[in-house]
Amino acid sequence: REHNRVQIRQSYRDCDMNVTIVSPFRDSAKQIPAYILRAEQLDYPKENLEFVFVEGDSVDHTWALLNEWAE
Repeated sequence: REHNRVQIRQSYRDCDMNVTIVSPFRDSAKQIPAYILRAEQLDYPKENLEFVFVEGDSVDHTWALLNEWAE
């Protein structure tokens, strides 16, 4: 199984397929740092990734953190 997983990961590096990750958030400021860390660790070409954030009615600084990371 480990061997198959390595082969799959190697194929991602050569992939030119675009992927969109849609993530809903609400009052999630405490979880944003872990989300960002995991997103940056994805083994997929960064130029083929798009993140769409759906945020509504947060009273913490969720949106500010997401905007800061997007810039």
